[in-house]
Amino acid sequence: MASGGIQLQSFLRALEQGRWAGAIRLTLIAAGILALALLYLLVQFRGLSTQDGIDQAQVAREIAAGHGFSTKNYRPVEISLFQQAQSPSQGVVPEHLPEVYHAPFQPLVNAVALGAARSTWAMQVDIAHPVYAADRVIAATSMLFFLLSVLLTFRLAVRLFDQRIAVAAAVFILLADQFWQFSLSGLPQMLLLFLFSLALTCLEQALQTKNRDRLPYVSLALLGLIFGLMSLTQPLTLFVAIGAFIFCALHFRPRLYAATVPALGCLSLLSLWIWHNYQVSHLPFGLSPFAWLHDVINTESGWLRRPAPDLASITPNLFRRRIQASFIDQLQAMGTLLGGVLVAPIFFLTLLHRFRRPATDSFKWALGLMWAGTFVGTVLAGIETKWLDPNQIHLLFGPPMTLYGLAFVLIVLNRLYADPGVLRVLLLVGLGMISALPSLIGFLPGNPPVNFPPYLPSMLQNLQRWSKPNEVISSDMPWAVAWYGDRKGLWLPDKPATFGEYMDYQTLGGPIVMLYLTPLTRDLRYASQLLSGEYSNWAALVLGLDRSVEAFPLRSRVFLAGGQCLLLADRARWEESHR
Repeated sequence: MASGGIQLQSFLRALEQGRWAGAIRLTLIAAGILALALLYLLVQFRGLSTQDGIDQAQVAREIAAGHGFSTKNYRPVEISLFQQAQSPSQGVVPEHLPEVYHAPFQPLVNAVALGAARSTWAMQVDIAHPVYAADRVIAATSMLFFLLSVLLTFRLAVRLFDQRIAVAAAVFILLADQFWQFSLSGLPQMLLLFLFSLALTCLEQALQTKNRDRLPYVSLALLGLIFGLMSLTQPLTLFVAIGAFIFCALHFRPRLYAATVPALGCLSLLSLWIWHNYQVSHLPFGLSPFAWLHDVINTESGWLRRPAPDLASITPNLFRRRIQASFIDQLQAMGTLLGGVLVAPIFFLTLLHRFRRPATDSFKWALGLMWAGTFVGTVLAGIETKWLDPNQIHLLFGPPMTLYGLAFVLIVLNRLYADPGVLRVLLLVGLGMISALPSLIGFLPGNPPVNFPPYLPSMLQNLQRWSKPNEVISSDMPWAVAWYGDRKGLWLPDKPATFGEYMDYQTLGGPIVMLYLTPLTRDLRYASQLLSGEYSNWAALVLGLDRSVEAFPLRSRVFLAGGQCLLLADRARWEESHR
């Protein structure tokens, strides 16, 4: 008994003296962060929510299955490119069509995660479990990269500022809903954020080394390789890299070496993807440049659905209009684009302030140049500021700009008040609560269990049941057919005649047995979009008019999901499954 009492007293004394206090605090903080992540993953998550996120997921599964960097999402323009690049004897699309639209690094990373969770591949959804299990694997992987990014940002804040700013910034970032929504979307932004955080760590280390009169050979080389991985995740980040290389040339000596070393590292990795695309499609960047043509005469999907896009009709004046609109939209939405953290935009005011630490002051100019490059790139490429957009890379600057915004707020408080202790706490708590409001609203009851419209995994599970692996399903959302249905999905071509050619000549290596139309087309406004938009050639069929269906090769018809979806097939396959 006496021995037990002594041990208890020793334990309590250790707590009082702080030897265990740090470990306990870390444990509680980690538990709180894990609980928040699980709330998003298990409560708010309704499945992958974006076209590119779902499309990259199905590419990742093809890699994990041993099929190489291939896709089951058949774009008419890609089919045409493949036929032109191959010999006439190889006119039929191969069983595993090479992927030439998406950059490869995100699918490769997700392939590792999916390979470790093969049991989640089987499509088993019902009323009790409406979310596809593999969706959670993709989302959990993105969340892991987000949390690692927060950890790296915390470390960066300690080195540039102090632990107080590091803690406050980490809390603000964790409470910002937009980072979590990108984690749940399937888009590569969280992987990019992790890589960018690594790049900032290397850059900060280079600045510290330079301040000690040592040339930062290793740090600059690593910086270039990390930017190379970022370009293999989202090519638009090359504009971020250009800003970083300009800063290196301005800040380090010798200038030529400082810019060339990281640039060569970046380009050496990017060249691998360029070589792959050229081998397959004879285009160095594959189909990815079509993303830059969104809202230039046509939407991006409108271009990709054409087997022979007429690019001669594109003029600089059309680009100018899109660029002007994008410039204004992004400036107006900059607070949201930086992650919705209220203090992040205050970074731009810090450019007028000189910080005492040389590395901290120099680092802000590096951030400014990289953001300037980002702004140029995103204005040229365009961003849908109201949605989760694959081109939204302003988000990467949210965490580091939060550090500077917080520091500036605290500096102003200290200059206005001799002892701003209570006011400082109240201000930080208030800013944090405002930043957290979107997160709180997202957890309110009443949200649907899945992202329908337009994605309904249970319906795509039925399409898988009603078809064979060698058969093709055409749709207005072939990426979802490929991911949830695990079938080859043909993106509905721009003209019915092209669809007929694919059926007659068996171009896709298998018969087209179904056409699945969803709210993506059936909910289009009748006058402005359906009759005169990119699906105008399919208007009668999309509406399910009898004459149009009778003249179509797939004549068996059934309305699904309360009439919101239309399925046409070569026969009534849905009746066969009940026999």
